[in-house]
Formats: sequence, C-alpha cells, structure tokens
Amino acid sequence: MSQTLSKIWIAIILLVLVAGGIFAWQYFGTSEKAPGDETATSAKEKFCRKDSDCACGRNRNTGDCFYGNKDYVTRKNPCPDFCSGFTGEAVIKCIDHECRQFFKPLEAAEKLDTSNWQTYRNEKYGFEFSYPEGWAAIESVSPGYPYLVFVSLGRQETIQEGGLFWVVIRDQTEDTYLSSLAEGEFYIISRTDSSLGDKKATTYIYGRTTGSPGIQWKAIVAQKNGLLLEVSKGATLGSDDIFNQILSTFRFKDECVISGCSGEICSDEGVLTTCLYLPHYECYKEAVCERQPDGQCGWTTTETLKQCLEDKRATFRFVE
Repeated sequence: MSQTLSKIWIAIILLVLVAGGIFAWQYFGTSEKAPGDETATSAKEKFCRKDSDCACGRNRNTGDCFYGNKDYVTRKNPCPDFCSGFTGEAVIKCIDHECRQFFKPLEAAEKLDTSNWQTYRNEKYGFEFSYPEGWAAIESVSPGYPYLVFVSLGRQETIQEGGLFWVVIRDQTEDTYLSSLAEGEFYIISRTDSSLGDKKATTYIYGRTTGSPGIQWKAIVAQKNGLLLEVSKGATLGSDDIFNQILSTFRFKDECVISGCSGEICSDEGVLTTCLYLPHYECYKEAVCERQPDGQCGWTTTETLKQCLEDKRATFRFVE
C-alpha cells in the first residue's frame, strides 16, 4: 500500500515539475513580435517594473536598434533617431510591466501666433517659407550630389540634435530620388498627388526595413527648374498641424522681370507697352524689381524712389 502511494506522489510531483517547466519556457523562453518591430523580442527583454528599468540603444544579442529592459541594451553605437526621435519627442516608459515607446505631442499649432513667424528665403533657388517664433532654420550648402541645400528646422534648444522638418534641394529627378530611397533600404508605403506652393507635387510616406523599423517619414516633393525640392518630416512624430502650417506658407520665388518700352514694368513675365515716355519712368532705372511680401512682383518702395516719383510727377503735365 505504501509503495502504491509513493508511486502516486512521485507521479504527481513529476507532473507538477513538467507543467511548471512548460509555463516557465512559455513565459521566459518564447519570443513575441512587438507592434512595428521587424524582429521578434522575448517577453523578458521587454519586462519592467518601473520606468528606470527601461532603456533604448542596441540589442546586446542582435545589434539592432532596440528598446526594452536595460539589461539587454547597450549604449555603444546609439540609435538617436529611433530612441528619442529627431527632437527628443519620443520617450520610453514602463507600462503594464512592458517597456514601450510613445511620442509626446508638440504644442498645438493653433496656440502659435503665426503673425510673429520668421521667414527663411533662398534667393538662389527661389523659394521661401515661414516657421514658428523660437525655432531655428540651419542651412547646410553642399556642392556635391545629390544635396545642394539642406535646411533643418526645429526648436532653438534642440536644433543642434537634429531638425524636426527638412527642406532639401536635390540635383535629382523624382525617379532617381525614389531609386536612392530604395538603395538606402527605404520602401514606399503610400503615394498621393498634392501641391507645394503653386506647383504640383507628390506626397510620399515611407519606412525603412532596417535600423529604425518603427519610424516612418513623410515627404512632399516637387520639380523646379530641373531640380527636386523636398519638404519632409518624421511621419510618426506627430506635429502634423505645425508641419501643415509651414507648408501653407511655402512660396516659390521665380525671378521678376523688368519690361515695357521704357523699362517701367516689374512683373512675373515680359510685358509690351506703348513707347510713350513719362518723366517718372526715369526713377525706375535705380529701383529694385523683386517679389514683394504679398508674393507679387513689384518695385520695392524706398524713400529715394518715393521722392523721385513725387518730384517727377509734380513737374509733369499733359499739353493739349
């Protein structure tokens, strides 16, 4: 009898051990694929009890950009775009015992007084746009292919870490631009027709197969004088309201033309006029013909020009 009971107890103990082993293997040994990640990560690599348990850098085992339990993260060769976003909008938090990444929203665009916005102008390539007060626009000029001008936009206190928006002049066609994305392991998620300033444009949403799998980018591209102008942002960082407001201020600054029989007209294109010469036309010989704040071509008003026009018109009269 005692031998039979002993065998029963041994069987029960073995069953408990086997069941416990299966549970432990499922909990600690199996991996799951986190939303937006390209590689599966185990539950223990993401496990946390408090925010300080979490970190972001590279996975010690795979070398991929990774956020999770700090014991599985190395800070060597960091991934700043992946970990904190382009201007520090991303944070890693411990939520429900799992390290997760989320993005802090920027201040709502409607809280910004656009009347105080600053203006960036590029006379060489003929475009301008406005951006919020307290932001900075840093321009990098490169004579090499494919970037000719790279303008980085962001808050003044974080602009050195990387911009939130970018305006780029590329010596590329749209086809070569897309080819360069593919070579950089980017892939197109969506493509829609849009506009930039007064020109037809294309809006692309694209992601990357390696490095920063959780991040997407948004780019609006348009052709101008054989070059490609690109306005882009991190699509997963939010801030669409501010981005759209900046886009709404975008203007192409094509050269203004001086025309007319006596050089008295400043406009977007040449204009033919009668060759009736008036004395005040003399004033325009030293005046500046350029695009005005309203976006139209015109003579820039100065005290010298105003005085000249007044003097010439005061001494002129038609003789019948």
